Amino acid sequence: MKSQLIVLILLMTNVFVFAQPFQISGRVLDDDTQEGVPFCNVFIQGESIGTVTDIDGNYQIKLQQKFESLSVSAIGYTTQKKPISDESVQQINFRMASSSLILEEIVVIAGENPANEIVRNIIKNKDNNRLDKFEYYAAEDYTKVELDFHNLEENLLDNRWLKDFQFLYDFVDSVSDDKPFLPIFIKETMSDVYGKNGNTKSEVKAAKQSGIGNASVLRFMDKMHLPYNAYDNRINVLEKGLVSPFASSGLFYYEYYIEDSTEIDGKWCHKLRFKPKRKQENTFQGDFWVADSSFAIVRLNMRMSEDVNINFIDRVIIYENYNLIDDQWVISKKKMVLDFTATKEAPGLIGRKTASYRKYKFDDPELENAYDDADVNAFDIDELGKDPNYWATARHDSLSKNELQIYGMLDTIKSLPAYERYTTIIIALATGYIPIIKNKGIFTSVGLGPYFNTYYTNIVEGNHFQLGTQIDMLDKSMRLEATVGYGTKDKDFKYFFRYRWRLKENPRLMLGASYLDDIVLSNRSSEELTSAGLLNNTFRRDLPMRLLRAKEGKIWVDKFWKKGFQTRATILHREIDPYGGVEANGAGFNYQFKNSNTNQIDTTVNTTEASLKLRYSYKDKRINGRFNYVELGSSKYPVVGLTYTAGIQNVLGSDYNYHKLNLEYSHWVYTNPFGWFLYQFQFGKVFSKNALPMLLLEMHPGNDTYYYNPATFNVMNRFEFVSDEYVSMHLEHHFDGYFLNKIPLMKKLDWRSLVTFSGVIGSLSEENFQANSLNTSDSGGTLTTPIPIRSPSNIPYMEVGVGIENIFKFFQVHTIWRLNYLDNPEAQRFMIQGRFAFSF
Repeated sequence: MKSQLIVLILLMTNVFVFAQPFQISGRVLDDDTQEGVPFCNVFIQGESIGTVTDIDGNYQIKLQQKFESLSVSAIGYTTQKKPISDESVQQINFRMASSSLILEEIVVIAGENPANEIVRNIIKNKDNNRLDKFEYYAAEDYTKVELDFHNLEENLLDNRWLKDFQFLYDFVDSVSDDKPFLPIFIKETMSDVYGKNGNTKSEVKAAKQSGIGNASVLRFMDKMHLPYNAYDNRINVLEKGLVSPFASSGLFYYEYYIEDSTEIDGKWCHKLRFKPKRKQENTFQGDFWVADSSFAIVRLNMRMSEDVNINFIDRVIIYENYNLIDDQWVISKKKMVLDFTATKEAPGLIGRKTASYRKYKFDDPELENAYDDADVNAFDIDELGKDPNYWATARHDSLSKNELQIYGMLDTIKSLPAYERYTTIIIALATGYIPIIKNKGIFTSVGLGPYFNTYYTNIVEGNHFQLGTQIDMLDKSMRLEATVGYGTKDKDFKYFFRYRWRLKENPRLMLGASYLDDIVLSNRSSEELTSAGLLNNTFRRDLPMRLLRAKEGKIWVDKFWKKGFQTRATILHREIDPYGGVEANGAGFNYQFKNSNTNQIDTTVNTTEASLKLRYSYKDKRINGRFNYVELGSSKYPVVGLTYTAGIQNVLGSDYNYHKLNLEYSHWVYTNPFGWFLYQFQFGKVFSKNALPMLLLEMHPGNDTYYYNPATFNVMNRFEFVSDEYVSMHLEHHFDGYFLNKIPLMKKLDWRSLVTFSGVIGSLSEENFQANSLNTSDSGGTLTTPIPIRSPSNIPYMEVGVGIENIFKFFQVHTIWRLNYLDNPEAQRFMIQGRFAFSF
């Protein structure tokens, strides 16, 4: 009887153990990026049991009995399988390796692929499913951006140059033993997002960052993660436009397949998978869930196609999750992950951006004023900082262990002597100034430089040596720059001085003053110059130098306003004296102007000007440094600038009265699949009752070097054409490899083709022509370096070019043809020029 009782108890125990549920949880990670894989299938092979990971890659599954193994699968990854233990509560994490997307052939027996009809309905209903359909809306946006090094060698920090940083091994992510990665930067922002009649604004109300976060890094981060909407025809990634699977032309680029159907938030939804129809087009591959009746996107999981031509980008991954609010599917969370890898073996960089949205409001009349008052301009991290208690309650998601480590890591790094040494080197490379003093009294920093202008040579000055300094004062609210140079041939000193005072950061208000006494290559004032290349004195064509000695002093105030406006007011006095014509045996420049008032010949231009610049760039983002800023550009909207300049006679010895108007218009346009297009127009006129020296007119910018300059006419000589009214045009089309990628041997090089066109038409009044005619040999002038004074008035001056860019990732070669005005003996009919330029 005892033995039978024992057997019965054992049987009951086994039944109990067998029947107890198994609780399994875990996370599915991308093996390369360490990012959670969302919407991944977690299932028992051969059974109708499974679940899906959330947007962060987490999952939970409950089993009523024990199975041998648990499997995971996701688009773009190799399916993984792991054994299930006997424990009732267990954790199973997966690391999924990337794989190519391979879809089995699907045969449609009769009629069209039913997935195509769903896609047409998505496209047809895009406007109904966008937030733009509401007259007004608002939401709170919490955005987190992180940069990580990955693919680090285990002994990388054992190098004697990096041994002081070995403590960073303690910060390497603990869950990534196979491929450790190191967080180096994190930024969090809380913003209010407002929409009005299809336009949106985002006003930052709190910000926090840590790590390597200077202005260059911030600019890179903003370019890396440009704003996008999945319903747009194009999703911009690092200046490249990738075709959205919901683009109006989506059926031309993608094949779609129905995979599954289920209920999400009480709505019946379909799951579709998609892949590109052709290789080497700017496309994605992935899957999405779409609501059955409204055809709104509910879930989205996609990655950039493998053969897209973007430099150093190994992967682009996008995840989106939508919630149903008031019968409207609205974005609740979105992620973008970019994997930067030069080679498979080298350390790489991963950029992650996660944004979540809460507190939606729709069609509240009070939102109209909130939208109008919102300021989307650049913000200052210091001014928008909040205490830890704010962030603990304001974050939509708590920070992970690794993200919390970044905030603690920076203080340790900054305390190291090695950090001071290396930041000094980095600052010197980035700015051209070598720091020599830091944080001494009122001086925040003192540097020597810029070292890249320490020496150059030309036929007039001979060997030119230069030394300068840059001093930041009062916690970097003031900056003083000064340089002095000396030419060994002309035996003369040259000077430059500039002082800037940043009165307010957001919106920015800057006062400044400067003085210049130096040799220059252009008649334009410092207010008109668009660029000053370091190679202006090198790689020159065999043409006279035509140098100018300029003495210029000015004061200015620079103000940024809300809604994309910028103003700059300047008062400037300058003397321009053509330099080196006699002193250098004619190799320099000699200039004569016949003053119509006095009938005397002048060689020096003396003028005082007041100018006002207006610039409008709708939705243009800006990254502020302490004294400089970088416009990130708005690819969707044009940028307009208007400048008015008045020459004021008898002020500081000025000899001339005149007025100038200049209007500029530029716009980038993406033209998928054919790359992108840039067009720029400029309209200008000079008004004056009396004749003016040509150095005060519009001397159309030429280029005397073999270095390509997109801001000039590259086969036009300097001082070759002059106008007092004009219209100019510059066109560029970059094909982004559209043609070269289709040539079998060329596509491996990742070279890209481009075409350019530049033209200008203008006129020069007879009075202005006669006053400057002494400078031409045809008019009996005695100059040793005559200039053929004329304006491109009968037909436009034109030049066209064909180029190859992305050579070795950073070099361009341009072949340019001059189409007309070839009667000038100095004219160059054809030119090959090079340029260093990097783009993704």
